[in-house]
Amino acid sequence: MNEPHQLTVTFTTTAREQVAVARRMLYGGWSYWCLLALLALAPTLLIALARRAAIDARVALPTIAAGALCWYFLPWCYVRFKRHGARHMDGPHTMTFRDDVVVAEQPHGRGELKWSMFTKALETEEHVLLYAGSAALYVPIRALADGQLAMLRALLTSKLGAQAKVGANDPAHANSQRTSTRTRHL
Repeated sequence: MNEPHQLTVTFTTTAREQVAVARRMLYGGWSYWCLLALLALAPTLLIALARRAAIDARVALPTIAAGALCWYFLPWCYVRFKRHGARHMDGPHTMTFRDDVVVAEQPHGRGELKWSMFTKALETEEHVLLYAGSAALYVPIRALADGQLAMLRALLTSKLGAQAKVGANDPAHANSQRTSTRTRHL
């Protein structure tokens, strides 16, 4: 039984879901976009400088495409390397949100993080992400029982204030919820 000010969610995950979350986390940071420029544009410029000639479209387009593909698959590679040789990466994972800490339990360990560690929260169509710097914990919305999403939104808003971009606190999310015809399956 949950305490009055405690929310516990247990879920399993897949490699596909982990890649989606990694991609979402990376897309939110400016360094990932700088990496796109580095992978896609820098080789083209270096080739032009080495040849001491103008940028040739026959060289530039394939080089930019190759860099963009590397950039796109980077989250997939990250998750694959993390999962390689590790058993039970899919869970079960248990997240307990208490008044004083967030407890994350996995088959490989347990961690308690004070609320002061978290810088923001973000709700997407499929996940609620809780950021501590550039790293994040996440809870799949599909794992939340009736009423738990509202409880989690309220808790995140009370702990993070305006940095909690969840539910009604996030105008973009609220607008997409009004216009979305997609239903959530529990």
